[in-house]
Amino acid sequence: MRVALVNYGGDFSARATPEQALGELRTLTSWAQALRLAGANVTVFQGFHRDAKAHLDGIDYELVAGRFSPRLSRRRIPWRMHRAVKRWQPDIVHLNGLLYGAQARFLRGSLPASSHLVLQHHGEQPDDGVVRHLQRWGLSAADAFFFTARSLAEGWQRRGLIRTSQPIIEILEGSSHLQTLDPSAARAASGLVGNPIFLWAANLDANKDPLTILDGFEATLSELPEARLYMAWRLEILLPEVRQRIATSPALQSHVELLGPIPYADIEPLFNSADFLLQGSHRESCGFSVTDALACGAVPIVSDIPTFRVLTQDGAVGHLWPTGNAEALRRVMLTAAKQTHRPSRQEVRRFFEEHLSFEAIGHQALMAYVDLQRGLNSAAL
Repeated sequence: MRVALVNYGGDFSARATPEQALGELRTLTSWAQALRLAGANVTVFQGFHRDAKAHLDGIDYELVAGRFSPRLSRRRIPWRMHRAVKRWQPDIVHLNGLLYGAQARFLRGSLPASSHLVLQHHGEQPDDGVVRHLQRWGLSAADAFFFTARSLAEGWQRRGLIRTSQPIIEILEGSSHLQTLDPSAARAASGLVGNPIFLWAANLDANKDPLTILDGFEATLSELPEARLYMAWRLEILLPEVRQRIATSPALQSHVELLGPIPYADIEPLFNSADFLLQGSHRESCGFSVTDALACGAVPIVSDIPTFRVLTQDGAVGHLWPTGNAEALRRVMLTAAKQTHRPSRQEVRRFFEEHLSFEAIGHQALMAYVDLQRGLNSAAL
């Protein structure tokens, strides 16, 4: 099967080489590699500031010049890229993003009837107002949609942007390349101590809800006096509020350490040191911190939202608690910490490999492409 991965935007320097640009698109290149290993013939079409070609790890990348950075205008149709995709004669065209309705419509129109168009959700929200009608017209060109959780598509369907007849296929938008390490060696490298060790690795913003995490954690300390919470982040919008909350509590002052922004290249020892990952997101399209934790064998204690239900298979590996409920979080944390038969790091890692790894995603996506193609071909007959 010939699969074209199409990615319009990319926030990289105008002086970036093709290799540098692709190095900043790790999820895209990992998806391509996963599909190749699953048995697909893959070419990636990426927007760039000049025409270029690259061949990395068995994948051909065709970079097409245009005004793509940091993102393609929703009113601009990249005709040259679409012609390049058509020349490759793909069986499946996989387009990243649901905000490019007009582009999807014109891309579909340029393809032969035997090609099928799949659009993948990456956290975008549905349009409202007059723009919604243009988006509905464009998205009607898709033969199917990929969402991390099917329920994330419901808002799009309620607004009529996705028809109920268009298949919604549940597939993660990304995964993790982190590996499990020996916990003792990881803790020696990271300096993390505690029994148990809880890790926060998320933005300090209202959606991630760090203040509820602190409330729940504080309430466990009378029963978990040796517990420690370490907090790493990228964006620090609520950092003043987090510091103020910790300052009001002697218990938090002695049990919480703010690690600050940690480069992703240095995060692996932290996840391998932690017993549990804490996350309180109100919404997520993928949940990369959770996949990172599972890849390293740490057990997630995460809010009960659609994406996290998928990642944990409804709490089969990990624990779910109602969003924004510090008392429920306290109870779940105590249950998890006191479990007699807590899943081993090896068991958690095995779950990740079987269900959430890029290899697993590649196989799932290829099977979805095959099923879609067979279904449409049967309907045509």
